[in-house]
Amino acid sequence: MTDTADFTENAPVYSLFLVFAEPELIETRASADEAVRLTEQLSNVFTELAESHVEVRGTYDLTGFDSEASVLIWLRSTTIDDLQWAKRQLQRTLLLGDTVIVESIVTLSVSELEGEAKTWLSLAPVSAEQVGDDFEDFDEDFDAEYDEDHYREDELDAEELAAADRETAQQTEGPTDDAAGQEIASEEFEAEDPYEDFEVELTGIHTQIGIGQLRLLATVEADNPSLLIGRSVTMLENGLVTVANPTTGRNVTTAELYEILR
Repeated sequence: MTDTADFTENAPVYSLFLVFAEPELIETRASADEAVRLTEQLSNVFTELAESHVEVRGTYDLTGFDSEASVLIWLRSTTIDDLQWAKRQLQRTLLLGDTVIVESIVTLSVSELEGEAKTWLSLAPVSAEQVGDDFEDFDEDFDAEYDEDHYREDELDAEELAAADRETAQQTEGPTDDAAGQEIASEEFEAEDPYEDFEVELTGIHTQIGIGQLRLLATVEADNPSLLIGRSVTMLENGLVTVANPTTGRNVTTAELYEILR
């Protein structure tokens, strides 16, 4: 959304998740110039935040996923006071000034978040509680279906069958050029990586700031919304399960934010 903030290596990375809702339906007959003015003002604030080492990871349309909230904005920085300042700057804009913040969560990242923001985001509270039998059975089936060794065994079986076919052909039709035979075999039976085009999600684990029981949140990002069904690979590996309904949305531009809120 904005240029990545200059996060110092090994410095803590904090996130602020802001969920905005409209107190009532705002009927606006603003002119095209007014729409441009409001979106440009918000874009300028985003630029100002980036220059002050606050990254706008994404702005998300929650339409259809939440009956009350409209927009989620995800901010990241190495200090909480920068995030607090950024929240005030956003609320001073004309586009967000009429909205109500229904949720505001400050977290500390406990896992490294690599890569650019993706098209879709799902944010949910998670827990390391014992996974139920149904989930364990599902995990076993999933692992059996997508286990890499399983693919390699299939590839080896195919190569063995191919070698047997070539040997039979040589016995019935006579010797062939070894080099040519090896080249054909390599082209026809070259092992393909089953994961080469496999789309994966990007998961981050966060802990909410505040004393008391440890409160964890997971952010799962993906370019395909179908990957936001069930638990992510990182959640599976760490035995994490969701403990509340997720907040899910699509990453949008400032122009789309105007359409959502007006």
